[in-house]
Amino acid sequence: MAISLRGRIQDITGVPVESSSRVIVKKPTAIGIGEGVITTQPALVDVAEDGGFTLSVEPGMGWLYIEDAGWSDSIPFVAAEGMTLFIEAWANATSQAVYTQIKELIAAIGGEAAALYAKQYIEAAAAESADAAAAIARQAAQQEITSAVAKLDSTVQWPKSELGAQDLNVVTTPGAYSQSSASNATQAANYPVASLRGVLEVLPTSSANRNMRIQRLTVEDGRSWTRRLYGSGNWSKWAQVTTFTGGDLGTQDLDSVLIPGSYSQGGANNATPERGYPVAERGSLIVLDPNPANANQKIQQYVSSQSNRIWIRNIYGSGNWSEWNEIGATREVPVGGIGNPYQHLIRERELRRRVGPIHTGGKAVVALVMDHGTKNFKEIVLPALRDRGLRVTFALNSNRLEPNFRHYASEGNIPWSEIKSWADEGVIEVANHSASHLLDSNDLQSEIIGSREFIESQIGRPVDSWVQPGLQAEGWGGFNNGIAPEDYYSTTAGAMILDGHAVVTGSIPDTDTANNRVYPVDGHIPIGMNGTWLDSGSESVISLIKQQIGQAVDAHGRYIVRFHPVSIDDGKQITSATLLSFLDWIQGEVDAGRIMVVPLREWAIAQR
Repeated sequence: MAISLRGRIQDITGVPVESSSRVIVKKPTAIGIGEGVITTQPALVDVAEDGGFTLSVEPGMGWLYIEDAGWSDSIPFVAAEGMTLFIEAWANATSQAVYTQIKELIAAIGGEAAALYAKQYIEAAAAESADAAAAIARQAAQQEITSAVAKLDSTVQWPKSELGAQDLNVVTTPGAYSQSSASNATQAANYPVASLRGVLEVLPTSSANRNMRIQRLTVEDGRSWTRRLYGSGNWSKWAQVTTFTGGDLGTQDLDSVLIPGSYSQGGANNATPERGYPVAERGSLIVLDPNPANANQKIQQYVSSQSNRIWIRNIYGSGNWSEWNEIGATREVPVGGIGNPYQHLIRERELRRRVGPIHTGGKAVVALVMDHGTKNFKEIVLPALRDRGLRVTFALNSNRLEPNFRHYASEGNIPWSEIKSWADEGVIEVANHSASHLLDSNDLQSEIIGSREFIESQIGRPVDSWVQPGLQAEGWGGFNNGIAPEDYYSTTAGAMILDGHAVVTGSIPDTDTANNRVYPVDGHIPIGMNGTWLDSGSESVISLIKQQIGQAVDAHGRYIVRFHPVSIDDGKQITSATLLSFLDWIQGEVDAGRIMVVPLREWAIAQR
């Protein structure tokens, strides 16, 4: 049941109303995480000229943030049924003693009068001066959350478990947990940020292939992080959540909800199949935009607040929405959006921030992507790249130096430290090519996520790109080499790949058959993009590649050339002389100002 709380800014902070440029609330709300109560995404609060405001919230704990240039005030509150004034909810989050005094004051002088004087009355009585009252208020808001958790009114629902000094890596039981001591929130205990109190949520999903746990930590300043655990593997790295805000869905058809954000549906009678809902239950909708430049490429996640069930669907290009797939049903759809539906998008935006912008000036953009075969790469390819000033993407397997690795002989026992030096030099971008290049595997966590994390540890820099290794037809749980958009949203492998990388190659051809595999420079990163293989070195293949690069020049588009260095001088495929001749042609196109050659991650974010 929603609770309406009235209040005034000047009654809860010592800062004048005119000095408060923005007020934000994180409301408590009950959703599918067991019996706990968590907060929603931040939302702006309408504040009248006299400082008055009204909040409509569910029972539970939330935060009110009052901000202006150079300062902010964070005010916790705990709402309970029967409350009408924000000052009550503030007192309820401060201490049981203050809450008791506030209720006595309200009974004695009336609700509205208490709202004007209650906070100053209680604090001035303790401090013996009105000037000290504001300082005590801020101190109380930060230091007395611990007692508030233990002494909440019996009508308030709140997580029953306190984390204490527990390591977050061992917290895998679904539910909500509180951390009331900043001193316990340490990086040694695997918190993403130290010395801040907050709430941890653990969300479960499961399937025949794996068990997954998702942790989301929201700290007292409003920031949130998520991470996930697959099976018996290791926790992924924490990723900070990008905040979106949506609104109430009402009777809107979900097919038309394309703006990224989080939305609520408070009426089960509005959630009908005719309006695109997977179930006739109240809940929340999250819309993810994996490609901002393509208004029709979206992912939707619907979470029922009645049954705690979760569904996923997607739309690609100008097509129709896919069928809803329930998480934990016969076929799981673990998009990089369960718990944190923005994982892939966060990685993409971080890539743009760290590497971009990449402007083409109207030139075509070509990426040369080379898969393993480090011995030939070092001896033949690398000197040629240096001589011509070309940069490439070099896709490697994390198990490349293990004797049982499929392509061990072609690696030449070249250590990771040497590969790191090439990356430091700037001549290569190192991409993730899986752990072992197996045609099939039951350990997807190690093959996809573990491989990326290992390579990052060896080269000392982020691995942004996934270069798809060849699989058998139904390998990796039906992922099938990523030949269609659905493979990335309807299989465990596809979801892991999207979760772990900003740039993802596969086997999806460009939809424009007239310019097959020429991608537009339109500001967004395609998913599952493909390239043309140079390995054979035949005249027909090289002629085709040159022709398609010419099409990319005419269209001011993007093109990918794929290549296995192990094929050089093997007696069957490309010779070193043919390769060097092709690279000379590429250099000539660069010198003529028709193309630019960049690693895959720069290719992906290029814009005109």
